[in-house]
Amino acid sequence: MTLKTYLTSWKAGTNMKKNKFSKIISSNECLYRYRSVNEENIKALSSGRLYFSKVGNFNDPYDSLLFINTKTVVDEILGNIYIGMADYIKKMRIQGHESAQLMEVLWSNKKSQDTIMRRHFELICDCLDGIRKMIKHNPRIICFSENYDSLLMWSHYADNHKGYVLVYDKESIESASKFSYDGDVVKQKTKLEKVNYVTKQVDMTEEAIDYIRNNMLENMGDIETHDATMPPYKIRQILTEKAKAWEYEEEWRLIPRITKLDEESRLGYIEIRPKAVIFGSQTKEEDVEQIKEICAEKNIPVYRIFLSETSPDFCLKIGDDGELQSV
Repeated sequence: MTLKTYLTSWKAGTNMKKNKFSKIISSNECLYRYRSVNEENIKALSSGRLYFSKVGNFNDPYDSLLFINTKTVVDEILGNIYIGMADYIKKMRIQGHESAQLMEVLWSNKKSQDTIMRRHFELICDCLDGIRKMIKHNPRIICFSENYDSLLMWSHYADNHKGYVLVYDKESIESASKFSYDGDVVKQKTKLEKVNYVTKQVDMTEEAIDYIRNNMLENMGDIETHDATMPPYKIRQILTEKAKAWEYEEEWRLIPRITKLDEESRLGYIEIRPKAVIFGSQTKEEDVEQIKEICAEKNIPVYRIFLSETSPDFCLKIGDDGELQSV
C-alpha cells in the first residue's frame, strides 16, 4: 500500500466514523443507483457525473415499447385512401397536376390499384416501425431505486454484489446542472418521477393513426390534415410505466419534463456529488481501495453491505458506522 493510498483510506475511515449511514438517509428522501465496477463508471464517479441513457439500451424489451394495433392502423388509413382516392384524383385535376390523368388510369386498373395499395401498406408499416424506434432512441433517462439493500438489484445491476451503490437525495438530483455529451449547458427541464408498475401497456393506436396520417404520409383521402403530435403527457406516461414483474426494482426516473417523440434529447449528463457510496458484499478489495481513494478526495463517506450473519433471513445488513470488514 502506498502512503497516498494509506492516507486517503485513513481519511475515508475518519469521515465514515463521523457519519452514521442511518443518519445520512434519515430524511427518507434518498435514491440509489447500482453500478458495476468498470472504467467508465469509475471515471463518472471521479468526475461527479451521472449519464443519461437511451431507452433502447435497457434490459426490458417492453420498456417504453409503444403499443399500436397494426391491423387497426392499416385498416383505418388504407380504408381512407381507398374511399377517398376518387376525390383526391379530382382535386389533382382541378389543381392542374400533370399526373392526375395518369393516376386516374392507374386507379381504374385492378392490378395497378393493388400495387398502389400494397405500396401504401408497406409505407404504413415503415411509419409504425419509425415511431417505435423514435421513442427508443430520442428520450434520455437516468434510473434510480428506492432501496439500497435489494438482493436482486445487487445481483442484476451491481455485477452480482461485486459493484457498488451511489446514494443521492432527490432534491440534489432535481436541481443538478444538466449538460450535453459535448459538455454544453442544457436548459431543458427534467422531472424526477416514480415508476408505476402496471398490467397493460398504454394504447397509442389512435394517436399513431393521427400522427402517420398528418406527418408521415401524403393525405390521399377525404380527411383534412392538421398539425398532429404524439401528446407529450402520454409519452411521459409510457416512459414511467413498466410491467409488474419489475416491481422489485422500486424505480424512479429522471426524464425530460416535455418529451417530443420526433426530437432527440440533448441531455447527456448531470453533475452531482453522491452523499455516500456503498460497497457490495463481494466487492474486490482492489476495487474498494480504488473507490475509497476517489471518495476520500471528494469527502464522500463509504460504507459496506454484508450478508446477514446474525439472522437466518435472506437479507443484507449495512455497516452503519462505516466498517468495511465483517465482524
